[in-house]
This record gives sequence, structure tokens and C-alpha cells, in this order.
Amino acid sequence: MSLESTPITSENGSVMSTPDPSLILDPAPGASDTAISCSGSQTMGSGDEPVSPYTDEGQLLELVLSGYNTPSKLSEKTGLNREDVQRVWDDPKFQLAILGARRDMGLYVVGWIKRHSLEYAKRMHQLAVSADDERVAFQANKDLLDRAGTSGQTRIALGSPLQYKQLVEELQESE
Repeated sequence: MSLESTPITSENGSVMSTPDPSLILDPAPGASDTAISCSGSQTMGSGDEPVSPYTDEGQLLELVLSGYNTPSKLSEKTGLNREDVQRVWDDPKFQLAILGARRDMGLYVVGWIKRHSLEYAKRMHQLAVSADDERVAFQANKDLLDRAGTSGQTRIALGSPLQYKQLVEELQESE
């Protein structure tokens, strides 16, 4: 499976695609999946053992996207050493990965909404023609007409011909 198609899931189980693959960081050769840092190095103790192993950036990135947006919150959620989490957090590559993932998530949501817009329009039409509450039906009809580009007329009070000319120029500039 390529990095581009690897799914990331949030705490509520929704799936989104990963950020730009160039922003995903690979572990150092020989590093385990549970002890990598953003730079790919490990914090080593005297016996060449990781001082405090921590999870990969993918898990931390997923938690950041689901609302754990500070090192202390990430540390609390994962039970990891706060200094280790702070080291990953401070890495510019990790910050770029966060930005890329947020951009990608935004694009994903917009695309998803566009793909389901016909369903939304059908539901709005259903409310417009069969809502029990007249206020709901009125608002649904109004919203449908507005979205179709048939909004109400704009009225402007005209004074002198000079004021009229200025208003027309302002309207033309705003288009």
C-alpha cells in the first residue's frame, strides 16, 4: 500500500487520506515502529537502548487532527514522556506534516460534501414541499431559490442623478 492511499482514522472512526507523502517521515534503518522520532533518530541510553520509546509521528499526527493539539495533551493521551513528545512537536518536519494533513483533511471534507450535494438538495426539496411546519417549508423554499440564483431584488433609493451615477458605479465595482 502506498503512502498516498494509507488511511488515517480519527477517534470517531472517520477516515481521511494522508498528507503529502514527502511530509511523512520514515524511521531510521533498524528502528522499531514504537521508537522513532521525527528526525528518524532514537534517544539512546548508556546501553544503546531507547531511553523512553514512543510511538511514531503518524499516531501523534492523528491525535493532533482529532483535537489533541498541544504536547501536554498528546503526552497525557498517549502516556508518553512529555519531553519526547515536545521534541517531536518542535521538529519543523512534523509541523509541516500537521499543516499538510489539515489542508488535505479540508480538501477531503469539501469534496465529500460536493459528492453528496444532490442528496442535500433532495432533502431540502422534501422539506420545501412536505414540511409540517410552514416556517420550515418557507425557509427551505427560500434557500432553494437563493441557491438557484433567484434571490429577491435589491432595492435602492435614488436621489439626484449624481447619486444614481455613483450608486451604479459602486455596484459595477463590486461585481
